[in-house]
Amino acid sequence: MLFIAYGSTLVGYGCWAVLLGRHKASVIAPFSLLVPVVGFAAAFVFLGEQVSALEVAGSLLIFAGLVLNVFGPRLLARLRVA
Repeated sequence: MLFIAYGSTLVGYGCWAVLLGRHKASVIAPFSLLVPVVGFAAAFVFLGEQVSALEVAGSLLIFAGLVLNVFGPRLLARLRVA
C-alpha cells in the first residue's frame, strides 16, 4: 500500500508540476476539484465500492461548476457577439 501511495503521489505531483509549467495557475487550479471525483471513480472501478446517489450528484455538481468555470467566459463572449 505504501508503494502505491508513494507512486501515485509522485505521478500526481509530477503531472501537476508539468501543467503549472505550461499554463497559468488560474487555469489549472479549478481542476483540483476533480480529486474527490477521481477517488470515487477509482474506488468504484478498482475496489468495487458502491457509489451513493449523493456522491454522484456531488460529482455532477463539481463537473458542472468546472465546465462553467473553464468554458463560461468563452460561451458568454460568443453569446454577446451573436
